[in-house]
Amino acid sequence: MTAPTPRVQSVGGRATHVSWPSRPASLVSVAALWQRERDVTHFFLVCLAGAVGTGARFALAAGVTALAGTRLPYGTILVNLLGSFAIGVVMQLAATGELVSPATRTILTTGFLGGFTTYSAFNHQTVAYLEQDLWDRALANVAITLVGCLLAGVAGVAAGRRFAA
Repeated sequence: MTAPTPRVQSVGGRATHVSWPSRPASLVSVAALWQRERDVTHFFLVCLAGAVGTGARFALAAGVTALAGTRLPYGTILVNLLGSFAIGVVMQLAATGELVSPATRTILTTGFLGGFTTYSAFNHQTVAYLEQDLWDRALANVAITLVGCLLAGVAGVAAGRRFAA
């Protein structure tokens, strides 16, 4: 098979336009283009959901901190507990039926919940407590987050099973 040869248009000996011969679109190339457009759309939906999740985390954490104070990072703890519960529900619904499609699962988990929950803030807050010799607060933050998020995840899976049944 030979490579297509470009067509060069020139005016006064100077090339003004180069074009490649077109070939008829095959069903395979149309399907590939459609899949690429779906992939790009899905990518941007995941990004948009992540931005919404980040905004929701900011608003909820700020509101909780204003109400509960700063003795512990209550806002971060709450978003991580809620996110652990929500991912349990979404993953269970995605695994047990057609209630959550693979695309929706990715948009919700990687996108929204990825932006909503925050390990990096949890880590930073714990390290800050340790640097201030507030070992009791650091331990409380780790214990509440670890045990609480595991329990919230288990509760989310159970809720997803109940909802799917």
